[in-house]
Amino acid sequence: MPSDIPEQVTAKAALYGEAEDAVSKLYAAADLLVALELKSLKGRAYEDERESIADRMMFNWAKGQAELRAFASQQLAGYSRLHWALSFPEVFGRGGFDAIVGNPPFMGGTKLEPTFGRNLREYLVNILAQGTRGVRGTADLCAYFLARGCSLLREGGGTGLIVTNSIGEGDTLLVGLEKLSTAGIRITRAISSTVWPGSAAVLIALVWVKKGGWSGSHVLNDVEVSSISSSLRVPGAFVARPHPLIENAGRVIEGAKALGMGFVLESNEAEKLIQLDSRNRDVVFPFLTGQDLNSRPDQSPSRWTIYFFDWPLSRETAPEGYEGPVASDYPECLRIIEERVKPERLEYPPDSSWNRSIRSKWWLYGLPRPALINALQGMKRVLVRSAVSNLNCVAFCPTDWVFSHATKVFIFEDAATFAILQSGIHSVWIEEYASRMKSDIRYTPETCFDTLPFPMRSSALSSIGEEYHDFRRALTIDMREGLTKLYNRFHNPNETSTAVANLRRLHIQMDHAVSSAYDWHDIDFDYDFRETAQGTRFTISESSRREVLNR
Repeated sequence: MPSDIPEQVTAKAALYGEAEDAVSKLYAAADLLVALELKSLKGRAYEDERESIADRMMFNWAKGQAELRAFASQQLAGYSRLHWALSFPEVFGRGGFDAIVGNPPFMGGTKLEPTFGRNLREYLVNILAQGTRGVRGTADLCAYFLARGCSLLREGGGTGLIVTNSIGEGDTLLVGLEKLSTAGIRITRAISSTVWPGSAAVLIALVWVKKGGWSGSHVLNDVEVSSISSSLRVPGAFVARPHPLIENAGRVIEGAKALGMGFVLESNEAEKLIQLDSRNRDVVFPFLTGQDLNSRPDQSPSRWTIYFFDWPLSRETAPEGYEGPVASDYPECLRIIEERVKPERLEYPPDSSWNRSIRSKWWLYGLPRPALINALQGMKRVLVRSAVSNLNCVAFCPTDWVFSHATKVFIFEDAATFAILQSGIHSVWIEEYASRMKSDIRYTPETCFDTLPFPMRSSALSSIGEEYHDFRRALTIDMREGLTKLYNRFHNPNETSTAVANLRRLHIQMDHAVSSAYDWHDIDFDYDFRETAQGTRFTISESSRREVLNR
């Protein structure tokens, strides 16, 4: 109908009003269905609530449109909604949209519940993602938008979205592209990572998908390829994702999280506390961060920390029968925490069990990691890696340090395991299965370690591992450079010093020893300087990389 003159506009508005009245009750009924799902009920509670809402809906339906809409609004509790099929009946009458283009919001999975509430979070997981949570339940919000967008397409329809560059990684991958690929969605084009064209310092990915069969070309990062995997790579022969292995469970633990910089001490203050009372050594420890590990020549901590393990505050507040140490046994250290940490902790509003816990236990680390303390009992050294780093740098550290949450601690003290974890084979696994923090690799144990099959340890592996570690440590101390600067030299084709050349030679020897432990005697790693997503790297060939992943 044209809208050229006022009479036509008026007539069109009248028809629209009639249509709105006709479907108003349907909108209210649809609102009630959504409201029910947003209550996150299960089992008998869900069935009872559904029956109750149905009864009250029919009661208000009979009373009239206004009463029914008011009841639906009350049940929605402030949530906004759009009922696609009711809003676009002509579109869904033929199966859905031909195309959807968008730029959905990005938000990490851990922020969804604090921002939107538990009910909406559960709705996203249980309804949009059909119960898929991933490994840690940290899928980005844009993965749910992608899933919803694809559900609105007709067969043969397509969507193109600007998404977070972690769309092909971790839980965001499992909830989004991987789940969709099993439901007949095909990725036809993608840019796996690029800089946002605006002023925000954000890395994004661009994804084009098709619902149903696709016989056209596939373009990945502006290069035509045979196909595109759900992780936005050219797939190898083996495309199934690896599963966690029972023998690897619990062997990597994240370091402790302070939740208060008042726990951290400069070296001179730590020394004064120990001089004041030698017993303070029981709770004053060197504090290793990921930055220290990668930047200091001896991989040692630059600062110290007060750490009361998971002890009670005092004898008076200790559980009945408790005879161990308490924080008040160390009054000088406790005073510092009371002055510097307690006020910050009390600023947390007591509106969640987590907040109430860290308020009431202000003298303890927010996440003290007692499992890590227990795991390190009886060990003299342990393997540690920075949680976020584009370089795979693993090092032995003493077990009498406190490791920050910016580190991952591998519960091993043997050099054979060091050789495996520092090897190019492990690096390939990390690059394939790690998640990203902006442009940096985030080491996620659930995908980088728990799924990694380990070969049999051997004396040959131990020997080359110990030799490599000792040589590298001596080299960083002699050069007065940390691991990051050393490996930047290692990967620089213009670096021709004898020392770095020897480190490359040892690295190749170590990789061959690890490969032999896997009984892979037929892979030619063909080490050379190559361009990768992380820049120029002295690494194995692309064909070798794919072969490692396939095996």
